[in-house]
Amino acid sequence: MTVVRVLLTLMILRGKRTIPIGITYGAWKDLSVPDSLPSLSGLNRQQRMNFKGKSWWFNVLPSDVTVFNIWPNRRVARGEEQVTVLDYIFQPDTSGTFNYEPNFQ
Repeated sequence: MTVVRVLLTLMILRGKRTIPIGITYGAWKDLSVPDSLPSLSGLNRQQRMNFKGKSWWFNVLPSDVTVFNIWPNRRVARGEEQVTVLDYIFQPDTSGTFNYEPNFQ
């Protein structure tokens, strides 16, 4: 079983502009079916659903991530070191929501 764990932080930096991304558990929605994989071209949405992997997300509270894990040179006031992050798990080799294909690969 392959598990890919991605830690999403409070913000994505794009040039000099900061773009916030929501990290609240309830703000995220389930994955859509694969859309632009060359190997799935010619399949309709229902057929592509058979290739949808499993994913889920959660917040660890209290957080075990500090500002210094993300921005090593940033200075923060004492007591403000913790950063709430969104943990995202993706298992490409496990059937996802609404994927009822018994021969998932």
